[in-house]
Amino acid sequence: MALEKVFTSSVDEVYNVGSGTGYSVTEMINQIAESIGKPITPTLSPRRPGDTAQLIASIAKIERDLGWKPERSLKEMIDSAWQAESKVS
Repeated sequence: MALEKVFTSSVDEVYNVGSGTGYSVTEMINQIAESIGKPITPTLSPRRPGDTAQLIASIAKIERDLGWKPERSLKEMIDSAWQAESKVS
């Protein structure tokens, strides 16, 4: 089990945890709007100097070392976050 190795290992490691899949800002906004049931009208702006065109965390190391793989879709993650936030508010 992945967590057992984390708790029993004496070696400090850094792991990226994510989906390993890139999503555009538009995809994120559309999914958030769907999950919360309200339209979102973003203000579009040009990319800022220094902004990367694409940023995707590699999850190869955590898959290799700990056997961890993402199990949830973007929709599931946003739905879960919204449900948690709704309980706090």
